[in-house]
Amino acid sequence: MNELKVIKTQDGLMVDSRDVAEMVEKNLTLLNDVCVRSLTEPNKLALLDELDLVTDALRHSYPFLMHAVRNLVVDSFFKVLPNEMDMHASFISRINEFLPTAEIIGRKDSIRHIPDLWVAIDGDEIPVEMKLNGFGPKALRQLQRYMFFYKSKQGIAVARSLNCEIPDNITFIEFSF
Repeated sequence: MNELKVIKTQDGLMVDSRDVAEMVEKNLTLLNDVCVRSLTEPNKLALLDELDLVTDALRHSYPFLMHAVRNLVVDSFFKVLPNEMDMHASFISRINEFLPTAEIIGRKDSIRHIPDLWVAIDGDEIPVEMKLNGFGPKALRQLQRYMFFYKSKQGIAVARSLNCEIPDNITFIEFSF
């Protein structure tokens, strides 16, 4: 961006108001472009680097505006990342690929013990615990708590990877989406 040309006069320092208007317009156009692209290309955190092109004058005059634009870029980025609810929906839509005889069932749960899903296989009601990334010791304890509370003989763990040893009565399903 062009910096303002400061002219010394006997009355002090002066700048051409046309230069100021041009600089502000260029900076606002850049901010607008970054905002629009953060919504249309939300997977690009590199947009933050473009904000470095905004002149110091605008950055210091409007710090809240700069902060708001940075937050928009970051929020847009995180909104497109898959979350555990996306995983649940994907797994449910493909459950028969992994558990051909399973039937998804609804079940009244205790408010302190709510597995991600219940399935019935050969008459047994089985809690399913899903983790977006790895299924580790904490998730295993969670699933075992459900199994103990509901007196289930089996449990199903679903995750991208298995990060702990599991007992024989728990089936692990490797699932990425």
